[in-house]
Amino acid sequence: MLFRFSDRVSRIIDTSYAVGSKPGVHLNERPDSPPAGRKISIFFIKILHCVQNFYEKDKKSTMLPQAVCVSSGETSGLINHRVSRVIDRRANKHTMKTYRLSAAGRRTTLLLLVGALAIWAFALWSFSSTLSVSYNPLNFWATLRTSIEQGLTISQIVPALLMLVLIVATPLLLWNLLEEWAAGYTPTEAGLRFESLGVQVTYPWPAISAVRRVDADSDEPLDELLISGDHTRQIRNPVLRFLHAQAYGRYKLPIYAGIEARDELLAEIHERIGHVQPVDVAAAHT
Repeated sequence: MLFRFSDRVSRIIDTSYAVGSKPGVHLNERPDSPPAGRKISIFFIKILHCVQNFYEKDKKSTMLPQAVCVSSGETSGLINHRVSRVIDRRANKHTMKTYRLSAAGRRTTLLLLVGALAIWAFALWSFSSTLSVSYNPLNFWATLRTSIEQGLTISQIVPALLMLVLIVATPLLLWNLLEEWAAGYTPTEAGLRFESLGVQVTYPWPAISAVRRVDADSDEPLDELLISGDHTRQIRNPVLRFLHAQAYGRYKLPIYAGIEARDELLAEIHERIGHVQPVDVAAAHT
């Protein structure tokens, strides 16, 4: 009995079949079975494809329209060109240069201011001593009447009149120098903007008829812009309007010799108005 049992066991072992194999095929006779490995690899490949498709869809959904357009050749070049032009225009708009007096020009104007103040002080003192008048507001007219009643000689009248002219004119000269000190020229698209001490006037480019050179033989030449039309009406304050008009006139605007980068400013003005050469003062109509 024992012999039969072991024999049957050995026979079962020898004739056992692989699970899932065809009937009648033994384990030692069956070929290699790759279906299980292939199914696993195909399953992972499908997962990878799904993940990749999901990533690509998510990337496309988050892209901006500008980025999609840039992917094409001509369209990207056109967009870059337009963007660069917009940036350049904004840069030019925000970098408008204002031309003012240089350090040397400010020193010269300061010396002129000190000299004008000294002349004005001398004129006040000389007028008072010549006519023996007091500048006390309560006594001024009384002392002046007394001097006139006592009689004035020619040696008193002539110097007194000269000093009176200096007393009246010197403050206007001081204003002119102060306006020159704070003067600023800004070329804009609308025209040349001039501003100083509360005065702001924009002279349109078509209104600037010519650039006139004053005293061309001087070491520091002065140029004037000849203006067509009265643009001082832009100054609302009547006092400032009068002071500006008496300093420059209503149809002229000087470009001072002490302006920093003055040649650059004149070149831009020439380019804007279309004149290459300035008009000489001797040939121009005043």
